[in-house]
Formats: sequence, structure tokens, C-alpha cells
Amino acid sequence: RESGVQAKYLPTCARGLRCSGGEQHEVCCAGREVVWTAGGVVRQTLELQREVVDADWVSFAVEGDPIPPPPTLCVLTEEELTSYSAGEAHATALPGPAGRIWPLSKGLLLQEVGSGRVWFL
Repeated sequence: RESGVQAKYLPTCARGLRCSGGEQHEVCCAGREVVWTAGGVVRQTLELQREVVDADWVSFAVEGDPIPPPPTLCVLTEEELTSYSAGEAHATALPGPAGRIWPLSKGLLLQEVGSGRVWFL
């Protein structure tokens, strides 16, 4: 693995992705680029306008949903969080510079740079 490259693995079908053959899903980020692969095949490449701080898979399931939605790819820059799901991208401005995504069973925590404060989404 190259220096500065982060890789996160999505536990196969356990988090709701419709996949066959138990393929492994991975998201890697370096600089301004994020690459999602599944079963060794590139599914999506994203190039952002700002440096990527962190990226991870997040579940935004709601209590009572009979079928939980598939995980959402969340990409963090210091100034915004962008979620990618079902072919759509949604950017959310942050109240301060963030340095880390912490996925939860439902939602996520973002950790602010410097203060260590966290925000729940």
C-alpha cells in the first residue's frame, strides 16, 4: 500500500449491499481521489475539489424499515461531508474542520480537528 493511501473494507453482504459470491467491497482514498472496488473490479472513481480527509461506509437505516437501505459511501473533506447513494451525491457543510468519520450501526460521528468535539449525523 502506498504512503498516504487509506483503505476501508465493507463487510460483504452483512451491511446490506446486494452482492453475489461474497465479494469484498473496499474504498480507498488518496489526495483528492476516492476509488470504490468490489470483487477486485472498480465500481466508481470520484475526484473531489478538495483533499479527502476520510471515507467510509455508513448505514442510515431507520427504525421500523422492513428492508434497510444499502450502506452509503461518505467522503469527508475538512469543510464538508458528501454522501453517495443510488447515483446521487449530497454535500453537507460542517460547522468546523473535521478530521475523522466514525461509522455507527445507524448514522455516524464526525470528529472535529483540534478540539476533539464530535457531531452525530
